[in-house]
Amino acid sequence: MISNAAALGVGFGAAGVLIGQAVGGVNFAVLAAVMVRRMMDGAAGAAAPQAPFERQARFMSLMHRRR
Repeated sequence: MISNAAALGVGFGAAGVLIGQAVGGVNFAVLAAVMVRRMMDGAAGAAAPQAPFERQARFMSLMHRRR
């Protein structure tokens, strides 16, 4: 896959490289915003209450199993 900077640089020279970098940055920002929005919507559901230290207890049981 050819980067935006290389593709626009071939056609427009040095100015195309700068424009390609900007277009790539905008593409990345839009992709990041979409992914964050999806992640936040997925995590917005009501979380079940956990017992105190449940997550830490699971981690400790996994890490200290190989003694």
